[in-house]
Amino acid sequence: MSQRRALMGLAVTVAVLGLAEGLVRLLRPDITELAPAGVHLDRDLLWELRPGPQRLHATEVNVNSLGLRGPELDTPGGRKRLMTLGDSSVFGFGIEQGRVMGDVAADRLGLESVNGAMSGYSTEQAIAVLDRVGERVRPDILVIAALWSDNNFDGFVDRELRDQLRGAEASRLLN
Repeated sequence: MSQRRALMGLAVTVAVLGLAEGLVRLLRPDITELAPAGVHLDRDLLWELRPGPQRLHATEVNVNSLGLRGPELDTPGGRKRLMTLGDSSVFGFGIEQGRVMGDVAADRLGLESVNGAMSGYSTEQAIAVLDRVGERVRPDILVIAALWSDNNFDGFVDRELRDQLRGAEASRLLN
């Protein structure tokens, strides 16, 4: 009888744990639900802009060949550069090119502005942008400010979402 109870207890435990895991998987945020509209999913950055002119947040925006907001960059070794990384407040949500915080600061300092921010980016994503383009951009001054995204209450973690994009379901999401 005790062996039968032990097996029944084990079966109930396995069933409860399986149900709990199923619920966690159902409630886990999906990257396609968190990424801003009109972006391209990316394994390292989670999402990024496609190069070329676009309309974002009711504003015409140009994205250069590095995937950064703004014009193509001058040849390295030219003007010194101010690079800004962060979320929509640094990207310039709804702000025209040239009037974005980084552009205004760079202009006043006599520097070239490089805007590597993106709506929804956290500090972790900003650092991933720097890892990707930092060698080509070679900023003289770097500002990272994920003012809203690092303080959100969505409960998602960038590393888990990157794992999701690198996992088995990645081909479905990235195509």
